[in-house]
Amino acid sequence: MKKYITGIKIIGITLFLLGLVKCGLYLKNDFGYDTRDQIFVSPSGQTTVRLRYDFASRPFLFYDNQKVFEYNGSGFMESVYFDIQWVSEKEVRLYTQQYDESYTVYLDNSSHHPSN
Repeated sequence: MKKYITGIKIIGITLFLLGLVKCGLYLKNDFGYDTRDQIFVSPSGQTTVRLRYDFASRPFLFYDNQKVFEYNGSGFMESVYFDIQWVSEKEVRLYTQQYDESYTVYLDNSSHHPSN
């Protein structure tokens, strides 16, 4: 009977630890960001930006390791990808054709506005 109880305890602890691992994987890395990163380099090669997504496919644009754009919408139910069009070295157009959304982002002072 004692071996039976010890076996149940081992199974319980194992299931608990597996649950913790699964929760850790669910929470993703970097406080809710997904692992999808896209790197875009300007045509001249002087400017690089990173586009990162959270778990709801909301894009965040980073320039010089500073967040310069954050999507304010509720997110998307499926994986959505945005593209970058370089207007100049300090201005990009962030857009997705899946939902016909477009934003102009100024990299020097991190202001942005919708450009429909």
